[in-house]
Amino acid sequence: MEISVSTFICNKEKILDVLPAFADSAIKNLELWGAFDFGSEDHFPYWENDYPNRLSDELKKYGIKVRTMHAPFSETLDISSLDESLRKEAISEIKAAVSVFSRLPGAETVIIHPGGILTKPEEEKMRLKQSRKSLVELDQALSENKIRLAAENMLPGLIGWQPSDLSFLIEGLPNTGICLDTGHAHISGVLEIILKTLKDKIIAFHLSDTYDSIDRHLIPFEGTVNWPNFKKEFLGEKEPEFLTFETRDRNNLIKSLQEIKTAFRKLTT
Repeated sequence: MEISVSTFICNKEKILDVLPAFADSAIKNLELWGAFDFGSEDHFPYWENDYPNRLSDELKKYGIKVRTMHAPFSETLDISSLDESLRKEAISEIKAAVSVFSRLPGAETVIIHPGGILTKPEEEKMRLKQSRKSLVELDQALSENKIRLAAENMLPGLIGWQPSDLSFLIEGLPNTGICLDTGHAHISGVLEIILKTLKDKIIAFHLSDTYDSIDRHLIPFEGTVNWPNFKKEFLGEKEPEFLTFETRDRNNLIKSLQEIKTAFRKLTT
């Protein structure tokens, strides 16, 4: 089992500028942060014509693989939108990012938010159906590029936070599974339920910790997530190829990567 780190940890910096820090820290697997509204547009500018080749060359230079990518999302880029034009715009943007990601070394899985904030509870079922419609479309499109899709469990108040909703969203989709976000699941009170009922559908991870109702993106063992239970219920039965840590910027990338590596050792030994 290997360690992977989301570039969310440095999403205001250019990926090309921080690759040496990951390489120096012996981090060989990354998740690309594609939500430019939450960070900097210069972080992963997949829309630039020459960018894929430049990024691919630098990744190969440092021996780094980008195993996963967090798909673009924002208040308007929402695959569950009831406005069909906005839903299609979100699909189009995701496909554009995937077209770049799929050309990079190690590319395997795209992580996607099933939907944004539910402002009108009476729209929840319709929003879930729109999300399902989008996932069906993306499942087929990504499979053509040999890329898998993983729907992330969300926070309460957003589309796709309940385990039953996740089951509905991915049912029967051959190329789609679940990305378990431990911080979201802990806040939602559904971590144990997901581990027990959807374990076989988990194909990706966002490991983070928190100690209250705020998604703090702490490093595991810094909050109140029951990591011994996670280790027993999931890691005790199967060994994923890699575990991805999704941590906020802590103002010192090298130090943060060492702290993440320490947490990884505690989880896996």
